[in-house]
Amino acid sequence: MLLLRVFIWNDNYAEITTKLTMDFEYIVYTPMMDIEEFLTEVDLVISVLKDNKVSDIEMYFGFSWGSWESFYSNVLEIKSEIKKQEQITGDSFGENDVYVVINELETEIVFCHEADIHIEFNRVNKVVSDILNNWNDRGIIHCIRKNKVDIEFDMLPL
Repeated sequence: MLLLRVFIWNDNYAEITTKLTMDFEYIVYTPMMDIEEFLTEVDLVISVLKDNKVSDIEMYFGFSWGSWESFYSNVLEIKSEIKKQEQITGDSFGENDVYVVINELETEIVFCHEADIHIEFNRVNKVVSDILNNWNDRGIIHCIRKNKVDIEFDMLPL
């Protein structure tokens, strides 16, 4: 675990809060996509989570949403939680970060503000394997990093 200190701006003042986050060994990125492609990939990721019987997740919204507090939810609620945040802030999904954490799998999925997706993990699991094999088959892996160094797909322990 990595302890991260972040500034949260509330109205006219800043406060310092502490956020626990994982420091992941592997990070795989898709390329930036147009919004339709991005939403299709989000649906695919959620489908893989459901197919692998993932139910309980932790979510948090990135700094630009104005919220950094994590909360627990269910995979079935990911899109409704995002819609709720869009209604509260007036911001748009695909232009702000959304983090989905599967703690028991040591995996984090970032639906990034640049309309790309990051899969971050320490050990390969069925969810990671299913998503990455799908992305590789379709040629939409932009970059793979192990300990912050670029590697090739065949170097992943899938």
